[in-house]
Amino acid sequence: MWIMRGRDILASAAVVPLVIGLATQAYAQETEARQEEAAGLADIVVTAQYRAQNVQQTPLAITAVNAELLEARSQTNVIDVAAQAPNVTLRAGGGQGGTMSATIRGVGQTDYSLALEPGVGIYIDDVYLATMAGQLINLVDIDRIEIARGPQGTLSGKNSIGGSIKIYSKVPAGSNTGYVSATYGTDNRMTVRGAADFALAPDLFVRLSGIGHTVDGFVDRIDYRCSHPAATDVPTAVRKGGGDCRLGTLGGQEYLVGSADILYRPSDVFELRFRGDYTKDSSEGQAVVQSVAQQPQNGLPGVPGYDSRFVTLGSYVNYSTYCSPTDGGYCIDPLSQSTGGGLSLQAKLDLSDSMSLTSITAWRKQKTLFSLDVDGSPFTESQQYMEIDFRQFTQEVRLNGNFGDFAEYTIGGFYLDTKGKDREHIDAPIFPDFSFNPPIPTNLYTNDRTQAHTEAGFAHLVVHPLAGLNLTGGLRYTREYKHHDYDRGVGQAATGKAETYRGSRWDYRVALDYQFTPQLMAYAQTATGFKGGGPNPRPIALIELEPGSPYRTFKPETLTSYEAGVKTTFLDRRVRLNVAGFISKYKDMQIQANNCPDPNTGAFNFCFAQLNAGDATIKGLEFETLMQPVPGLTIDGSLSYLHFQYTRVNPLTGFTKDNVAPNSPDWKWSFGIQYEIPVGSGTLTPRFDGSYQASSFSYGNNAPSTRIPSFSVFNARLTYRAEAGAWEASLEATNLFDKYYILNHFDQQANLLGYTAAQVAPPRRVALTLKHNFGQR
Repeated sequence: MWIMRGRDILASAAVVPLVIGLATQAYAQETEARQEEAAGLADIVVTAQYRAQNVQQTPLAITAVNAELLEARSQTNVIDVAAQAPNVTLRAGGGQGGTMSATIRGVGQTDYSLALEPGVGIYIDDVYLATMAGQLINLVDIDRIEIARGPQGTLSGKNSIGGSIKIYSKVPAGSNTGYVSATYGTDNRMTVRGAADFALAPDLFVRLSGIGHTVDGFVDRIDYRCSHPAATDVPTAVRKGGGDCRLGTLGGQEYLVGSADILYRPSDVFELRFRGDYTKDSSEGQAVVQSVAQQPQNGLPGVPGYDSRFVTLGSYVNYSTYCSPTDGGYCIDPLSQSTGGGLSLQAKLDLSDSMSLTSITAWRKQKTLFSLDVDGSPFTESQQYMEIDFRQFTQEVRLNGNFGDFAEYTIGGFYLDTKGKDREHIDAPIFPDFSFNPPIPTNLYTNDRTQAHTEAGFAHLVVHPLAGLNLTGGLRYTREYKHHDYDRGVGQAATGKAETYRGSRWDYRVALDYQFTPQLMAYAQTATGFKGGGPNPRPIALIELEPGSPYRTFKPETLTSYEAGVKTTFLDRRVRLNVAGFISKYKDMQIQANNCPDPNTGAFNFCFAQLNAGDATIKGLEFETLMQPVPGLTIDGSLSYLHFQYTRVNPLTGFTKDNVAPNSPDWKWSFGIQYEIPVGSGTLTPRFDGSYQASSFSYGNNAPSTRIPSFSVFNARLTYRAEAGAWEASLEATNLFDKYYILNHFDQQANLLGYTAAQVAPPRRVALTLKHNFGQR
């Protein structure tokens, strides 16, 4: 078991001098620098520190993926990218449609509630997304993705305590180019995407892009009574989807995404970029199967007949009907829908040769609908329908400048204002059998409202006191306000009540890096971050709202990270190897509780409260490499290790110090290999990718029912490009070896309802894509 001591910091970074020594020896054998620049790996440019930099000269652990690599890996949404990023886990919500949980280095958030905040900041073209609902982003016309690991409290700011994921779209260039592609594949997958870049005037450029996608669901919903006629204790489904026992499917997708981007550049010192995007996602509910089904625990009455007959783990079958006998009997559709978009205006003015001003103004609106019938049976133990309305406004201003070759600086401010409404209908006939105070009705309706705003100021300075030596310092002050109005229907404990939270925080970053040679850099840094506190968004029992209750509000969580790393390029720029080691001190970690015991009596109280679970030490190592050993052959890979250890546990959680953070596998690895083969006047490129994740847990309580077993997944792609790249044809296979594996869980064991649903990944899928690039020169 690891213990936080000063020597552990050195141990985590012990690989740094070893890599420096090996790399320096390799550099002595290389050819002249000018020859190296002409061949080998191309530079990757990122903007993680407010200005364009070579990723190999940026003192941060950062993974950068460009559009070409995304396409080569058959990656279509932001979750796919995480497989190749060390210590990064992105997962769709286990039971919640349109949501995504992001975890980096053991820090994240699993609850989509508007009153809670992400632990990893998600940005589109430097615009922060303030809610987890609707963050399952489909990648359309992307230039690159930057994943920065570790707290970005001074660089990204809002809720980037674990790290940040920044998605950048392609900037209009007036190039009169574009592309269109069409895909058909397994489960009637049909995808059409395209983009066009053109000039309306010599100083006015436009880029239009869009995608339409549909694919059938892969989990069949079956009428259990129809498929098992002898089960006379089971009700027949209220409605049928066809002439057989099939009621429908889960996991199907249908969405349209479009964007328009306009760049106005009237002079060399001023530019204005306006961007609008819109998404309409009409997908089905998540692909879940039942992994545990039993009568509620501790002798609670439960639903007669509900038992393990409905466990379908290992198959792609679900027995949920999405129908309820209450309110005279009704049915809902399995939904995972989202509609919304945003507008942004970015202005940049060069005030002088050494100073520029940037303004980013953005507005976004989102409506998310999803339904759950996750007991996995024809009985109605718990059926839910959610509707989330959310809007946000952000304003960021940055002043960038330099003092010649001695220093660069950034000074800025950030403002965020959000409003949201969370409407839910929970139909749970089992609830009256619980001893709630006051009792919970069979039908529970909520119509909560939340609003929040954040104000922040920040400064970032990089000083070059000696050739090759850089000292970086950053500081950010944040002030935030949150207000939550509860509306749970007549007679309910929370109705008419409200809760307000106010907080402020200073964050800092200090980094030192040294460029030993143009191809070798080592760095060390310490940085902090936080995630704000707030009101309990889901009070159920009266005890949660009483004055002085430990469940009424939760405190901010904070993190201080110590990191050291080395970034190298050697063997005539044909091998790139980056290594990072870190130790983080995590305090007042926020996590969802399913049991809120009475502080006086210890009696059980079913709940969904947000608690501060305790403190922890997190340690890890990360390796990333990219190689081009011979012309045409490219190999990439990553490896990461994570160790999470509680040092203090809040006794109200029921956790022990052996618990680990959710969605945080200790080992991850990935690799990709491709080879471009000349064929006539074109090229044929086969590519093979593999990734592995060790076992992890979906919930902080680490219940056995929420364990995600380890899994390996392999994908393959074969691409033919005609001469000059005008035409392309690609054949892809995802989950090549048809692996059955779990992505996430929706667990109701801890709160005694007696079931767990497992969200499963699609089986092997094959698709053929034809693409035409026009305007190529």
